[in-house]
Amino acid sequence: MGNRLPVPQSQMGLGKGRNAVKVCIYGLGAIGGWLAYKLAKAKLPVDVTAIARGRILEAVADSGISVQDDDRLSTANVKVSGDPALLGEQDIVLLTIKGTALLDVSEHIQPLIGPHTLVVSCMNGIPWWFSQVGPFAQNPIPLPSIDPDGSVAKTIPPSQCLGMLVHASCSVLGAGLVRHHAGNRVVLGDPSDAHSVRVQEVASLLSSTGLDVVVSDEVHAEILYKLWGNLTSGPIAVLTEATLDRQLDCQLVRNFSRQVMDEVSEIARQLGIPLSSLPEEKLRISRRLGAITPSMLQDSKAGKPLELEAFFGPVRDLARFTSTATPFIDALEGLLRLTSRANSPSSSNAGKAAKETRGSRRVKEKYSHGI
Repeated sequence: MGNRLPVPQSQMGLGKGRNAVKVCIYGLGAIGGWLAYKLAKAKLPVDVTAIARGRILEAVADSGISVQDDDRLSTANVKVSGDPALLGEQDIVLLTIKGTALLDVSEHIQPLIGPHTLVVSCMNGIPWWFSQVGPFAQNPIPLPSIDPDGSVAKTIPPSQCLGMLVHASCSVLGAGLVRHHAGNRVVLGDPSDAHSVRVQEVASLLSSTGLDVVVSDEVHAEILYKLWGNLTSGPIAVLTEATLDRQLDCQLVRNFSRQVMDEVSEIARQLGIPLSSLPEEKLRISRRLGAITPSMLQDSKAGKPLELEAFFGPVRDLARFTSTATPFIDALEGLLRLTSRANSPSSSNAGKAAKETRGSRRVKEKYSHGI
């Protein structure tokens, strides 16, 4: 996707006047924990902190973050807090949360963000800033599904955001313990200025951790490219419990995935963001990853809320804006929502309650809010 720019080997200005760059990882799930560990081991001086809660907060505060990679287990100490106000303004904030938490996080993240702070979104799906900057700066497109009243963009200004796509597979083995399965590549881009100094600075910092960093001058296209996978492999895995290889070895499922990807491509074309890759090429690359369990299936098995609105909502917003028909995406979303309801721990109680009140009132399903 897009042109790939060289990554400099030294920093240029982040943390100027101080000994270390202040970096906070907001969210210590699988990817957030892995990135926090990598940053704590960086060759450049970095003051690494993290925001977490519950058992993860307690575990990391007591024992640090441990990463299992093949047969190796290594631990890094990271200062962690549940209160952003205790950490103060940062040079960089890596936002590694689930889309389901975005609105809540936006209400608490403000103490970390100063006028020069860079917020690097490392989330799946289309981010809140996507249609506010770069090619959309003059005519922003609202995304009410993920930022209903614009409060997220007010708290986390799109002009201070970078986009980062993490092409790695990780899973949480326990509180503060992450398993790294495969992949070490991240794609970084500045949606406001593709050739900015700030994106090169962040790339340099991330490269010092041992990550394979690629700087792209078309981060919007990179996001839509990854969305091809987000909208297919994850939802299909939840519906079928099939790993990625099994999905793509079934020609009927492969054909369905291609139809979903074609609809995303048409939305991109209407927005003036043509994707240089073809769906079949992406499917071939995905098949080579092997028996990967998508994070959405991991969340489903763990009983966690699925990122339904985060994945499908912005696509729906942009499809409506561009008047693009999306019957395959809509069908997939509907099936996934029904499956999510059926698998919900409260589904049996809800069914019982519905029977008891049948005839006296109707139960209204509010699809726009997820499960």
